[in-house]
Amino acid sequence: MSIPWLRKPKVETRITSAVIEASSFADDTAGSGNGGGVGGNGGVTVTRSTLLRESAGGSGGAIAGAAVSIVESTVADSIAGAYGGAAYADNWGITATNSTFFGNAAYDGGALYVDPTSPGSNAAIAHYSTFVDNASGDGSDAIFAIAATLDHDLLVGAGTLCAVTSITDLGGSRETGTSCLGATPTGVGSRSNVSRTALKLGALADNGGPT
Repeated sequence: MSIPWLRKPKVETRITSAVIEASSFADDTAGSGNGGGVGGNGGVTVTRSTLLRESAGGSGGAIAGAAVSIVESTVADSIAGAYGGAAYADNWGITATNSTFFGNAAYDGGALYVDPTSPGSNAAIAHYSTFVDNASGDGSDAIFAIAATLDHDLLVGAGTLCAVTSITDLGGSRETGTSCLGATPTGVGSRSNVSRTALKLGALADNGGPT
């Protein structure tokens, strides 16, 4: 996939906070703005939803907000010209729970990007979530944030997956590299440098789970 990496200024086209539940989005675009599928100037919560092939010339290919919560949802094949191929937060961080991020891309934060100049939380928090084959132009294929908390997550890709200053490993996570969990993970049961073969990953599909 050829991606025209563009560093573009933030374009504030969002007008409100948003709560999305049990919904599907596909092939939407924000043009040069932020949040190709869902966007809000305040908090954005997405629950039990699917966002596919969303795009934004700015940040948040699929989702953008001051604070973003993604629960039991799938975001796949979405692209941002600047930051956060799947989701971007510019104030209070991102929390992902029981969610899947596959094949998303951005210049920074192929899946998740939390603005490092945020006046609130600079953290990305992931619980029981899966990040597979997301891509970035600057070495943060899965997560870009000042701080991140990982809890029973799966992080898979060929490049550098995390660009995070401080990581809290709560255990139970798996990574194909070392940029997220480190060469010697501190969380109980966490493992780095795990092969894709050992993980037995299949194609993205509806397997009956919450994502």
